[in-house]
Amino acid sequence: MALAALLFPEDAKVLAERPEQDWARVHAELKKKGVTQLLLWQAYLEAVPGGYQFSRFCFGSVLRTAHPHSEE
Repeated sequence: MALAALLFPEDAKVLAERPEQDWARVHAELKKKGVTQLLLWQAYLEAVPGGYQFSRFCFGSVLRTAHPHSEE
C-alpha cells in the first residue's frame, strides 16, 4: 500500500476515505436464507455512496483462513 500511495497519491487518498466494511456482519448475514452478496452490496451502496464496486465488495468478503502446515 505504501508504494501505491507514492505512485498514485490520489487513489490512495480515495481508498483511505472509504469506510471498511464489517465483514463479520456480512458473513453472518450471508448465512440467512435469501440473502445474497448482491443484496448486501446494494445496501452497502445506499449507506456508502461511491463505495466499492461489486467485484471488490465480493473479493473483500472472502473469508481467509490460515491452514496449518503439514508436519513432515
